[in-house]
Amino acid sequence: GSTQATDFRPGQWVPKTPRAIKTAINNNGGFGVNGFYLPMNDSNNFGADFHCDPNSIITLNEKLPQPRVGVATTATAGIGYTDALRADPYACLPKAFPDDVSGMEQGVIVGMGNLYSSWDHDLLVESIGELKLRGVEPKVRWIGDGEDMERTRNRVAQLGLSRFELPGYLGWDQMLEELRGAHSIVFPIRNKPLNLARCPFKCFQFAQARRPVVTSDVGEVRSILGELATYVEPTVAGYADGILGSLRGERSEDVPYDLTSHRWELRALELSKALEALS
Repeated sequence: GSTQATDFRPGQWVPKTPRAIKTAINNNGGFGVNGFYLPMNDSNNFGADFHCDPNSIITLNEKLPQPRVGVATTATAGIGYTDALRADPYACLPKAFPDDVSGMEQGVIVGMGNLYSSWDHDLLVESIGELKLRGVEPKVRWIGDGEDMERTRNRVAQLGLSRFELPGYLGWDQMLEELRGAHSIVFPIRNKPLNLARCPFKCFQFAQARRPVVTSDVGEVRSILGELATYVEPTVAGYADGILGSLRGERSEDVPYDLTSHRWELRALELSKALEALS
């Protein structure tokens, strides 16, 4: 069936089959169709998002405003709704990064992530050690903590890296300030099965910070940062060269990373295409 919805809030929606969505869109002139159904909806369940027959195709009233950027809310009749996930990148932090970082310490290389032995923060430590041998020792700050903290601190001391700071976890506001204020951000990542089988969530935060990123073309990193990051070989020498290059000159302009393709709506369409190809 088809239900005209004038008052609802985003819920746990399950995509209808692509063919059914296309049919609904065609029948409605391609306007106002949500293309979702709610198999768990129950008209007797007053906690349900919609009070209609289960598995109904939900169609927005054409007189309602179309979804737009904003805070997800429960709509009032005749107004429609706003849902930030419809337009904002899905993996971005729903927090404001500071614009004015003029008071931050200049020239700091920033890394961020859990200090677990399975990750690759050691590449940054060793590359700074390599730079010190070349006569260059930049200020470095790694934000994060974990079971590998003690070993990392010991290695920093062994290499005599007096300008390498390990403050542990920071509060949200301070962490976002550090990322925005960075001269450049370094994301060390090796080419290994563990890194090929994951999407590094922190890359979205690096893109939100809009600072130059030195990293490696491993797994899904390039799909998030695009061509605007500096990609180096995942070796100590590779990162040393990349960091040295980022240190040349004054603080650079912000980098306009493009995250517009990382939206729930577009991901759902890609999934729908894949499912349709299998049907």
